[in-house]
Amino acid sequence: MEKNVILTTNQITKSFFGNIVLENIDFDLRAGEIHTILGENGAGKSTFLKILSGVYAKDCGQIKLQGKPVEITNILDAQKHGISMIFQELNVLNNLKVYENIFLGREFKKFGLLDEKKTILEARKLLDRLRVSIDPLESVENLKISDKQMVEIAKSLSCDAKIIIMDEPTSSLSEREIETLFALVKQLKEESNISFIFISHRLKEVQEISDRITIFRDGKKISTIDLIEEPYDEKEIVKQMVGRDIGSYYVIHKNVENESIDKEELIRVSNLCSEGEFNNVNLSIREGEILGIAGLVGAGRSELVSSLVGLHPYSGDIQYFGESCKLHSPYDAMKLGIGYVPEDRKELGLIVNMNVRENSTLSLLRQISHLQVINKQKETKIANDSIAKFGVKTQGSEVKLKYLSGGNQQKIALARSLNTEPRIVLLDEPTRGVDVNAKREIYMIISKLVENGISVVMVSSELPEIFGISDRILVMFEGEVTGKFQNLPENHEKVMNALLGVINYEK
Repeated sequence: MEKNVILTTNQITKSFFGNIVLENIDFDLRAGEIHTILGENGAGKSTFLKILSGVYAKDCGQIKLQGKPVEITNILDAQKHGISMIFQELNVLNNLKVYENIFLGREFKKFGLLDEKKTILEARKLLDRLRVSIDPLESVENLKISDKQMVEIAKSLSCDAKIIIMDEPTSSLSEREIETLFALVKQLKEESNISFIFISHRLKEVQEISDRITIFRDGKKISTIDLIEEPYDEKEIVKQMVGRDIGSYYVIHKNVENESIDKEELIRVSNLCSEGEFNNVNLSIREGEILGIAGLVGAGRSELVSSLVGLHPYSGDIQYFGESCKLHSPYDAMKLGIGYVPEDRKELGLIVNMNVRENSTLSLLRQISHLQVINKQKETKIANDSIAKFGVKTQGSEVKLKYLSGGNQQKIALARSLNTEPRIVLLDEPTRGVDVNAKREIYMIISKLVENGISVVMVSSELPEIFGISDRILVMFEGEVTGKFQNLPENHEKVMNALLGVINYEK
């Protein structure tokens, strides 16, 4: 064993309900390295890291720290051994202050009572160590996501973590916030010899931040690549992840301006405003067209889309199918023939403790029930049709959604919305936290929608995705529309200028 290896696993195996999700995983982590685990959703990445962090217990195999076998059966065991995990859905309590979150359950005491002064002081020391200007007395609910992530890192340091695991840490961050996070990770690696294990689906970031990459596929370890010794080959990495060449990620949908101009206008938005979020937004979309909405985090994209389905307050005029309407809820939108898949599928789109059958039909309860009793036969048929139509990988419709991978959960979120047979679908970050193969499957679903005349409005933080499948692109910067473009290669530099606020093409 190399001297600087601090963690090894041998033959780690895990099953759920007789389904093997991890099989004989051998893995090692060096002191002061950033080791990224790649793989499709369902490859076993998160399950493996949850075993290391004590969320799940392994079925068999061995974990060693500093060469000595250890048993990790719960989160406290992991913390005692210096292992901390920061989940994609951050584990902070919004109703508590920053210092309370950092030392929750481990508060400093004096004469058996809370020593609030010392707890605040120690929290401030940790935040200073991270070189972030977060007030320990601030309520966490007032923090942006990137600062909440810093609170989670401070919490890990307060437990004297030597290994910090981060699951999709950049999925909700802007480019500038990602740079700040990566600078901090490199600082902790170099100054404190802390090791990091990352899960990410953004291959550009993987190349930038990683010392080594381990690839999982179908619950098995495929390879480990040392980027210090070997060149970064993105095509080969993708091939190992999916087990085959997948070519382009994107299904190119072509709908040139001259072809769509005679089609029916389904949406027209005039002077739409929401105080503190966006101002004077004007847009239109025609039948069978994909409008991509691009912008940095905080540009007002999600708030705009949620206003179009009655979830966010607004002033101005929204016309669907030629008539002005005022929407008060997504149900109002659904009755008009508008589907919606929110950015946060677990909070707003799905109920993960319910099964696939129940989630598939959440938007159809009125249609499949009589006298407030759901027709389970109808419900099961719809769910099974959704599983087949959207290629959902599951043991059946009775499996709880929380046991499905992120990509398969997202397919159920799409099915839930599309089962209402909408004419317009609003998608907010439809491939967030989804692997490259599942992304392509989602793009194929979107392509089939527009082939059938359904219009799509898609918010995305990934410019390659916007360029890959949109017909037209609307760009927002700090709440304003800074450009509208036909999706042509010669316009892509303009899109970038508008996205960064360098040029406002609307003025």
